[in-house]
Amino acid sequence: MTFKVNINQIHFDLNEKFESVKIEEKSSNKFGNFFKITVNDKIPFIIPFKNLDTNGNFTWFYPSDPSNESSHLVERNSNSAEFPNLVLDVIQNNRFSESYKNISK
Repeated sequence: MTFKVNINQIHFDLNEKFESVKIEEKSSNKFGNFFKITVNDKIPFIIPFKNLDTNGNFTWFYPSDPSNESSHLVERNSNSAEFPNLVLDVIQNNRFSESYKNISK
């Protein structure tokens, strides 16, 4: 099964966990073609197409400070089945920079 088919399952699983989930196909010099998944209208997760491997594993990124577009990107690896739970873990356990944690209090 291709990742583009799995993205539908990811979308469904994320919608079960969050109020708002938006998935867009985008392109940039840094990532090439990628999926941008925005959760709760403020936290973006990036899955570059070039990082998709044939075993269904992929590298994905999220900003250490979602309020700052130039913040450090945290790199994670998973597969499409694990991804929604890892996104939930990032958000529930506030796995962001100290500066962002202080803003969001």
